[in-house]
Amino acid sequence: MVPWLFPLHPHAYKLAAGAEDILERAEEFFTLGEAASELGMVVGFTSRRGRDRQPDLTPEALAKSLISLSQQNAIGLAFVQKKRD
Repeated sequence: MVPWLFPLHPHAYKLAAGAEDILERAEEFFTLGEAASELGMVVGFTSRRGRDRQPDLTPEALAKSLISLSQQNAIGLAFVQKKRD
């Protein structure tokens, strides 16, 4: 988690725009492994585009698959910003 976007930081509330209830329930973890330890599935998102990178699923297809998976699994969403080397 980016320190200046900690769930209780004012910048986080500005970015939440209507999703404050979700932000208030957010938990802070220092590693993805720690955050995902009790989840049945983690879906990763990034804004980075690669020359050969195509989305694995459309948002609509992902939503449909997550609905059925959520019946028996806790699902986490990981929004990742990877720095360029």
